Amino acid sequence: MANVIIPDEVMAVVEAEVREHSYRDATEYLTRLVHQDQKRHAQQQLEAYVLEGVDSGDEIEMTAQSWRNLRLELHRQAGIDG
Repeated sequence: MANVIIPDEVMAVVEAEVREHSYRDATEYLTRLVHQDQKRHAQQQLEAYVLEGVDSGDEIEMTAQSWRNLRLELHRQAGIDG
């Protein structure tokens, strides 16, 4: 396990959050912050992928049959029956 040096003024904020939100300890609070940050980064990446897809070329109308064909092709590529 790594040791982290936290400035006193930051530790005061951490300790206040631990008390106010009933965390077991500073580690639980800081772990939650890291997980929230990871989720935020993942959301940003997903949004970037969506925008990339939107900007990737001409629009293609997707009908129910188009989705069926796409699903069948992906299943075929993955070696999944029907």
